[in-house]
Amino acid sequence: MASGELKTDIRLKIKTGKVEFEIECKENQLKGILEKILSTIPPQQRLSSVKVETCKHAIQKLWLEGWFSSPKTLTEVCIEISRRGFQYDRGYVAHVLVDLVKENLLNREGQPRRYLYVQKKEPPPLQKD
Repeated sequence: MASGELKTDIRLKIKTGKVEFEIECKENQLKGILEKILSTIPPQQRLSSVKVETCKHAIQKLWLEGWFSSPKTLTEVCIEISRRGFQYDRGYVAHVLVDLVKENLLNREGQPRRYLYVQKKEPPPLQKD
């Protein structure tokens, strides 16, 4: 496998109408799997539009907004993304934070089980729409 082909694991829960499903796959498989699943749901039960946001995208959005300008705990990150409407397993959020540390977006400070996450790089200026 080429180094550019390695994709992040994604866990996703969706409820539309009376239908609820959970997906765990690689990032590059998500679109195809969602299309297959949504094609089995009767049109009257589908959402008018489905917005999929991965845990990583939700946390990157916080970084882009400068939310990590002051150190945050894992609990604070979980509460904030939950407040924004996204529910992710605490262990999965921790895994994504480690990935963002490895990608040099965040620094991890402190002791195990008490880590604080703070931005390493300044996010680019937000575009005005």
